[in-house]
Amino acid sequence: MLRHNLYIAWKSMKRNRTLSALIVTGIALGIALSTTFAAARHAFARDPIPGKSRVLNYVRLDSWDPQKEYPAKNGPTVPTQITYRDMVEIMKSKIPVKQSGMFKTGLYVFPDPKAGRPFKETIRVCTADFFPMFLAPFQYGSAWDAKADANAEPVAVISKEMNEKLFGGGNSVGKTVRLEDRDFRVVGVLAPWTPNIKFYDPTQNFLVPPENIFIPFGLLIPMKLRTFGNSDGWGPSPQAPGFEGFLVSETTWIQMWVELPDAKAVAAYKGFLDAYATEQKKIGRFQRPLNNKVTPLLDFM
Repeated sequence: MLRHNLYIAWKSMKRNRTLSALIVTGIALGIALSTTFAAARHAFARDPIPGKSRVLNYVRLDSWDPQKEYPAKNGPTVPTQITYRDMVEIMKSKIPVKQSGMFKTGLYVFPDPKAGRPFKETIRVCTADFFPMFLAPFQYGSAWDAKADANAEPVAVISKEMNEKLFGGGNSVGKTVRLEDRDFRVVGVLAPWTPNIKFYDPTQNFLVPPENIFIPFGLLIPMKLRTFGNSDGWGPSPQAPGFEGFLVSETTWIQMWVELPDAKAVAAYKGFLDAYATEQKKIGRFQRPLNNKVTPLLDFM
């Protein structure tokens, strides 16, 4: 009976091949979409960093246009990122156990000519706290220290894949990689790191793997680094031209994370942010009602 039904089906498909192809294609697309959706839903349902997800908090400040709310699909909210000038100020707080402002940029990598030709790579710009905050595992070496951030030292942490591409694998700590016009000393090589989602950057595609190169945030100004991620802005023309004007503008492009050990620390930090915004109101900024957010990782997702 099965062979007979298959034979009849085959004859029917041959009778109208175009329609049959369209039906089969539609079924295949439906299966592919439902499978992708199920996989993505499963990835988002899992705790991406068990044991730390409740102490990692994403920071947002409502520095938006006083004339209109920040546009969002699900109703009025606050910008998903913060300005550079605000990040610099709130990073002075001693309340978080660890903290990091971050963004991604793109730089040309110049390997040894024997290893390959120059190529452009997406790079994560962050502080030294990034690695212990998000439990990034190391195969060789370690993260840079806070002094490297403060002194804008040309150091880098690279992934296992980038280590193999540039140096053929093995311990490359102490070796040099050229990014744009600077030589960077490798201080650490990550072990294979494949979180189920890219949870530390809520503004981009969650399902892509982590970056292959990480450099200190202190290099932002010396190298005049620009974001390769999302940015939103409003307000009058920048107070200064070019890159300097961008840094003091109302453009939001920095992702800000803090590690707060308990509810008391969260409340204290929220109070700190509100006090900061209140001070900014005196100079004409933050003219909207106080609406700053300190959101645990799982709640934000």
